[in-house]
Amino acid sequence: MRRTGKMRMLCTLALAGVMSFAALGAHAQCGRAPAEHPETHQETAQELTGGITVSAHNIAKASWALTDRNRATKFQIPAGTSVTITSEQAASSVYIIWDHTPDDWKLVCGDKEITFDRTNSFLHHYTELPEKTTRIELEAEDDMGVVCDVYLFEEGAAPDWVQCWQMPYERADLLVLPTHADDELLFFGGTLPYYAAEKGYRVQVAYLTNHNGEPYRPHEMLNGLWMCGVRAYPVIGSFPDYYSESLDHAMELYDVDEVLSYQTELIRRFKPYVVIGHDTAGEYGHGVHRLNSYGLMQIVNRTADPEWCPESAEKYGVWEIPKLYLHLYPENEIVMDWSVPVKPLGGKTAYQIACEAYKCHVSQQRGFQMGEKDVYGSTRFGLAHTAVGPDVLKNDFFENIVFEEEAIHQPEELCREPKAQNSSASSEGLQPDETAKMPADGAEQTEQSEPIRFSGVLLAVSGVLMLAFLAQLAVRSKTNKKR
Repeated sequence: MRRTGKMRMLCTLALAGVMSFAALGAHAQCGRAPAEHPETHQETAQELTGGITVSAHNIAKASWALTDRNRATKFQIPAGTSVTITSEQAASSVYIIWDHTPDDWKLVCGDKEITFDRTNSFLHHYTELPEKTTRIELEAEDDMGVVCDVYLFEEGAAPDWVQCWQMPYERADLLVLPTHADDELLFFGGTLPYYAAEKGYRVQVAYLTNHNGEPYRPHEMLNGLWMCGVRAYPVIGSFPDYYSESLDHAMELYDVDEVLSYQTELIRRFKPYVVIGHDTAGEYGHGVHRLNSYGLMQIVNRTADPEWCPESAEKYGVWEIPKLYLHLYPENEIVMDWSVPVKPLGGKTAYQIACEAYKCHVSQQRGFQMGEKDVYGSTRFGLAHTAVGPDVLKNDFFENIVFEEEAIHQPEELCREPKAQNSSASSEGLQPDETAKMPADGAEQTEQSEPIRFSGVLLAVSGVLMLAFLAQLAVRSKTNKKR
């Protein structure tokens, strides 16, 4: 009986070891677990609406223009001047809708200042104030600023409609490269909500052209991205938006070398595992779409060469693109399923969310439409380049990708809790007491690596238990033979 009891115990322990091996194998197969999106329990901050006064140079129009909740009404802040915002109630945070962000500006709160520049300033700019106050100032330094609206809030989490943008990622999992604002939805479909919100991957969007000549379109762009669950602020190219009907014409409109250099810098800066680009035929024939995909095909085997575009190589290092997918590419085709529910965004499908996000692009509704027929084939892509082998399952852009564990940093939950890093200020632009609130990269990586260490311990213990079990079986077999 004693021997039987021991055998049962060893069998139980061995079974636990096998289950541990299976769990560890499943972890390795998945590569990366989807990010969790826990809900914040912080109460939503109330917007302050009464007793707010905006003054600048004794111009009464400032209060009306910046508190009417109409982005068509604006107020200019000339360089070297400021706008003063006062409230009867103390505010803990401010949300500024710029129409033109100054190159350098600062927010003054009592005796504290938070400085911003082009690297850490957003068009839709939410900032948690360093202290409660009834008075703040916006000061433009060397460039004129244009403000559409200003919102003040009491203490608490930012309301759902407030966009608390984070800085662009230092390292991205997925780099999406649309040509214009709205291309990321019309042609790439549910890519953004599926990978950013449902899978929790670090999704970075970088546009080739800008819409500086159409000031309403950047607002539409940000609204659409936010609705898709994208939280890292997009990169916007310096190339103006021109229409072209052919690749040759597009090459006349733009400096091709500058386009290739820009794309190379993006690849090296974000070091993505997967890159998504346009149809080589320009979807409906747009020449600048063609130029965008043409450029990616030209640089895909060059971004790892330090002699190619040496300036960005010196600044960011080099990077070999593991996988490049192009929309509607005819070879190595993959058909994505955008009917997957996105739980963090209410359970709607990735494609439904993309369609709703496209409605944010109000100015583009007459020319293009998304719908159930998916006339632009936003589920169809082709693997134009791979350094990790061909797709077999063909249902995931990240098939065959092995994530570098030390580089994993899941984005924060899609909650509205205001935090220091959501104030849109880099460590260079914050005061010392504000910088202390930002978590260190090393701390984040240590926290992420704990499951890996635990899995290693499980693996070792399981192996020892299995060996003990096999040894006991061998001894028992010999004993039975002697009998």
